[in-house]
Amino acid sequence: MKLGGQHFHLDQLDGSGFWKIAKGFFSFDPVLLLAGVVGLAFFAMRFLRKPLPDADTLREFAVAAAFPLAFALFWGATSRVPPRFSLPLLPYVALLAAHGSVVLLRRAWIAAPLLALPAFACAKLTVLHVRPDTMTLVARWIEAHADRERDVVAVPYLADLPLLRDRADVEAVPPAVQSPWQRYQRRLPAEGVPNVWRLPTVYDKPALADLRFDPTEVRAWLARNHPDYVVITTGWSSGNAWDSTRDVLREDGAELVASFPGGKPGSEELADVGFEQGERALIKILAMLRPGPWVEIYRRERARESR
Repeated sequence: MKLGGQHFHLDQLDGSGFWKIAKGFFSFDPVLLLAGVVGLAFFAMRFLRKPLPDADTLREFAVAAAFPLAFALFWGATSRVPPRFSLPLLPYVALLAAHGSVVLLRRAWIAAPLLALPAFACAKLTVLHVRPDTMTLVARWIEAHADRERDVVAVPYLADLPLLRDRADVEAVPPAVQSPWQRYQRRLPAEGVPNVWRLPTVYDKPALADLRFDPTEVRAWLARNHPDYVVITTGWSSGNAWDSTRDVLREDGAELVASFPGGKPGSEELADVGFEQGERALIKILAMLRPGPWVEIYRRERARESR
């Protein structure tokens, strides 16, 4: 079955989605989830007690509960449910959390301290997004240290830099994974775009057929493209689990010339984790120094000699 671009198979109906939905909400806002559970308990008690609400109230409740119940039952029954799929449930969980907090604490203003942690996280995330992200800092470093006319700068797969690219480098990126900035550049005239950089993407379709970029494949790509600088994103889901580029560069003696951490020292494993996978999302925000993945830039001295 195909639904909203997602393919589902019978073996995915294992009921693990209920745990994933709860885990995702807890990762983003544990206060909200716990208060929502309390609110749901109080709400259920109200319906179990005598007398029951009148018929009009029950009909209104049935209408209000139809969507969240059906949504939770469907996605909870499946194994493929990243936390972003659960966003439609957020208003309902918030209502239950508000109800549970007020009933438990008796006064709405007493519940205000419960909002301290999520309010701080939201404020910090807002402030951080005013600052340049790590990929913007990488682009500034390249503009300051690399030679646009001479140097080739390799860019990681599924990443992009806010720099104008050579047209051939843009068109070499698979359309399905092109960023909005790359799609915009494809619509520019083929000739006459000034100040473009040679920014080939570290990508090889045949090599990635097995969803891995092994050391021999990485070295073959480097030998064909001869990049002077290679940009690497680090951390889970950024490529290192299946991409050996960083290991190859270190083994071959490439020099680490710049590093742009996205979080506090010791929190590199949080890079790119949370917002899609729902793992430690709140912890990631608390450890974050600026938006974007952890990024490293390596310089290859032998690249110019081989060109």
